[in-house]
Amino acid sequence: MKFVSLIFGILISIQAKSESALIFGDQFKFSIHIPNGWECLCDGKEAAKIGANAILHPKGKEWQKANAFIFLRVNSAQDDNVKEDVAADIMTYKKEYPDASVEKIDIEALKGYKKSSILFARINKSYEYVTYIAPEPFHGKNISVAMNVKSVKASDEVLDAYQEVTKSVQWLDNKKAIHCPDGGEYTNSEDTPKIIATTSSGFKLIVCAYKDKRTEKTERDAPYEIYFIQKNGTYSQPIFNSGEIGFYNITKDSSGLTIEETYKYDSQEIKLFQQSITCTRETCSLQPKKCILDSTKINPDKARKVIQRFKKINSDNTEEIEKYINSQGLLAYWGDKTAQQYFFNDVSTGLDGFLGESYSNYLSDLKELKKAGCLKVR
Repeated sequence: MKFVSLIFGILISIQAKSESALIFGDQFKFSIHIPNGWECLCDGKEAAKIGANAILHPKGKEWQKANAFIFLRVNSAQDDNVKEDVAADIMTYKKEYPDASVEKIDIEALKGYKKSSILFARINKSYEYVTYIAPEPFHGKNISVAMNVKSVKASDEVLDAYQEVTKSVQWLDNKKAIHCPDGGEYTNSEDTPKIIATTSSGFKLIVCAYKDKRTEKTERDAPYEIYFIQKNGTYSQPIFNSGEIGFYNITKDSSGLTIEETYKYDSQEIKLFQQSITCTRETCSLQPKKCILDSTKINPDKARKVIQRFKKINSDNTEEIEKYINSQGLLAYWGDKTAQQYFFNDVSTGLDGFLGESYSNYLSDLKELKKAGCLKVR
């Protein structure tokens, strides 16, 4: 199983009768207990030198010169099968040190967390105790807690200190650590994603809502962008952008996200297209659109009344023109041939701003529905 170490800063908090460390970074946060007589290197700089997030060592000695030190690392993981991680470590270690012996050991972790431990021994040289811990529920990461001891096996006192750390590892809710990328010059995102979906392949998909800085707040749904967090912790380019007009139902499952593009008219919601975002072990991608329009569920009566009333109103009334375009759109989806021609004949001349954009959006959707063969004509 492949994984990537994520290296970030550490913050210490002193509690009433014990000393604890809060270890956090982009997309993770967990706490540990610091054994009495030990200290934690908290700035992340030293830990980064050995690809870790934290180092603990006995007080009074530099960690490099200590007979024993403990280091922790957060790893991106495809699943919570920590036994596979230990098996991979055994293969790597035996290849690098053919003379090493391997011994299974019983090390405790927080109740409910999956764990697997091993002792790598190079007689009279070094002993390395390794425990992989997968917090539950699984967040796409595990934590490895390792202790290096020089020359001889760990004493009971040192082993108790190691055990105290492994038992205290507690993953903390860190949804706020996953944030939405900045929307750029014209848009401004809410920092917290609307949806965070962890897929079975280990990727996280995030759905971010944006609002336009250039306009006043409206009742329109915010445009959405969807990203996936790559195995190295960075964000992908957007793999889906809803645009500024349109309504979407987005749901998650173990394989990714399902996006339904819908049309809202009065109290009616009509489903037009469905797309899915699925993830393999290598990447996540947006699948082609599928037409899911069911015109039998559309009630055209109110739209027909609006079309008739439009002939008697002021054509300069923007609000009424918008209602007219929306009514023509509903009738076109239902299958009204005249309404469809209203768009296919492109009479958008003179429709500026959001009216022109709304008209173009209907035309684009109708073309896609027609191409997919699911646009009825009555």
